[in-house]
Amino acid sequence: MAGLWERPPYCERTVKYQGVATVSEMDAEPIPAEDASMSDPAICAFLTKQLCMHGGRLLTKDIPKLIGLTPDHTASILREEGKRFPEPEPGTVMVQSPVGICSGYLGNRCQATDCGRLHLCRFFILGRCFHRGNRHGKVCRFSHNIHAEGNRAVLEANEISDLNEKELQALLLLNDPSCLPEVCYEYKGDKAEVSCQKAEECHRLHVCQYFLRGQCRFHKCNRSHNLLDAIAFKIMTRYGLSEELINNIQLLRMHQCKEARQVHWKQDRPKENKDKASQPYVYQADSSSENPREPVEICFYHIWKFCKNLRECPLMHYHLPYRWQIQKVLGVWEDLPCMEDIEKAYCDPHKISSEHHTVNFEKMISSYHQVRRLSTTSSVTQPPDHLMTTKWVWHWKNEHGKWIEYGKHGGKEKATITSSDLEKDYLADKKALVLFQAGDQRYQINFKDMIQKNLAYKTEKEVRRRPRFVSKDDIDRLKACGGAVMNTTQLSSSGQAIPSYWDRNAVPDLGYKLVQLDQYSREWEEIEESFELTMPNHSIQKVQRIQNITLWKFYQMQKETMKRQNRKDVIEKKLFHGTNKTHFRAICQNNFDWRICGVNGTMYGKGSYFARDASYSDNYCDSTSSSKSMFLARVLVGDFVMGYDHYTRPPPRPYKQDTFYDSCVNKDHDPSIFVIFEKHQIYPEYIIEYSKNYESYPEYTTPIFQTQQNYQTQQNYRTQQNYQTLQDTSCRIL
Repeated sequence: MAGLWERPPYCERTVKYQGVATVSEMDAEPIPAEDASMSDPAICAFLTKQLCMHGGRLLTKDIPKLIGLTPDHTASILREEGKRFPEPEPGTVMVQSPVGICSGYLGNRCQATDCGRLHLCRFFILGRCFHRGNRHGKVCRFSHNIHAEGNRAVLEANEISDLNEKELQALLLLNDPSCLPEVCYEYKGDKAEVSCQKAEECHRLHVCQYFLRGQCRFHKCNRSHNLLDAIAFKIMTRYGLSEELINNIQLLRMHQCKEARQVHWKQDRPKENKDKASQPYVYQADSSSENPREPVEICFYHIWKFCKNLRECPLMHYHLPYRWQIQKVLGVWEDLPCMEDIEKAYCDPHKISSEHHTVNFEKMISSYHQVRRLSTTSSVTQPPDHLMTTKWVWHWKNEHGKWIEYGKHGGKEKATITSSDLEKDYLADKKALVLFQAGDQRYQINFKDMIQKNLAYKTEKEVRRRPRFVSKDDIDRLKACGGAVMNTTQLSSSGQAIPSYWDRNAVPDLGYKLVQLDQYSREWEEIEESFELTMPNHSIQKVQRIQNITLWKFYQMQKETMKRQNRKDVIEKKLFHGTNKTHFRAICQNNFDWRICGVNGTMYGKGSYFARDASYSDNYCDSTSSSKSMFLARVLVGDFVMGYDHYTRPPPRPYKQDTFYDSCVNKDHDPSIFVIFEKHQIYPEYIIEYSKNYESYPEYTTPIFQTQQNYQTQQNYRTQQNYQTLQDTSCRIL
């Protein structure tokens, strides 16, 4: 742990602390000054042990007697080892350590013995793992052995190998936030307008997640920093933490956050240059290294709305979540032109350079000049509602030169490890080795070399980490709609209102155009997620957006009419529809017609049928070739009711015989099939071309993460628990 606490490395000669065997006696004689260095590793290790024996906290005046040193020598050690033995309040010393439990191990993603984190059961640390010594013979699948090979190495590296189980438990509970109850991500603060509504019924902590990590840098944080609050205290005691431990955690976190503020807020800032206002995008870099005073992360609060910290914010204020800069003469960083084009190229894992300004992404240079990319923080470090974060995507390269996203289909089955999993592991340790199972093969990802290696056959695949592309228009659209998904509009070349995400150059006055989506766009990602919910053994090959301004205008007019009639917002869904390919052109041109497309059945009424689940619509797709195609349509389902085969329109509403329901469904609660009788309630938006995943090359080269048996078990569970639409397979309606 010498390197972790920035203490000068001690010599290879191990100095055996003379008092270790007998210092527990209160009358132990102090060690002479000449026999003990001020921060001898053995002394520090023994002091750590004593602190852990006492719950992680001791009075300063009691320490000299416990470790057998004079008060002066003790004070010198505490000064030198201030990181390890902080004094959160006068007269009190606590123990602090970076050691923690490996989250990848608990998620079955890390099998390495040298990842630098402890591979231990979290409930074992809490002292309440029910599988340990269970009389029913059940054995915990996580380790309870603190002296296992990998764990022993971690303890020795951090100079705490002398701790027993109880002492290590005390150290981890005090320092590792992953051992504590989860923080409620819906909680935005006690005075926030939108926050968790469960209040006392919520089982998660209503505290600042950064405070719980000891990292909150705000002087006036909107979220609570009080673990001794009645509700938080109740949750933590139910979790198995003692009152003394909770008090110690509160005290240590307050000290850690104070230190974090001093590091990031109390820096000596250069005097503001009035001439700099005319050059807001130029920074002076340190000639020897990157200037520590210069912000290297973009503030997402500033992009979204505003940053309340203004000039005191330690982060960069910029209008985009990314920023490309080139270092010119005298170390000055200047913004690159065509920044959005460079970013779009960088987001494509197939590209190693951009056409604009010839930026080499692998070496991050342009014509021998250093290039850098600044961005907002990674999305995995923030709650899902923080929209201006950077979503990093991890890809691996298959035999055919295609880059496959982890968690997406690349072989015959979908991977169980995702980009988010890898991103979390990468942020925890950028030199880590992550192991995972692929069928009966084992693979290892080396973050340092960005290589995926098959441990049996020694074959290697390239790995790339690239962000998800976000344009300035995307940001403006999100800000305009407050983060909600909605159809803001722009004008086509002919002056007609169209969705802002349409290609303005492909909007004919009559008829339609098909626009192929970028595989790495958010639009594609949303479609793929919805499709793969029920089609995990299929891969999308192509998605085309249907741009028909005439059908779009009728759809929007119908939406406004229904809104006025119902006196409320209309329920709109994206639903699947499978049919013969011979009908595709007619649907794109004139919309769905149940007399043509609905010939398979009329169990719930004589209308056009749409399914929530792609797997249901797949039954009615043309399968004459190796690939299939289906529609994904926008549908105004509005207020719906159970349908019957004799319906030619929805039935009247109760007590309002002059008004009718908007659509019919296969069941009243959680319907999966919707029947639409008015075609203007439909807009055919996408054509999805897809194929079944087959094992086209040896299994050891493909990251297959589930056996067929496990996959079938998972499918059976999904069918029984989540998707009940197959009960209607006798009705051939799509």
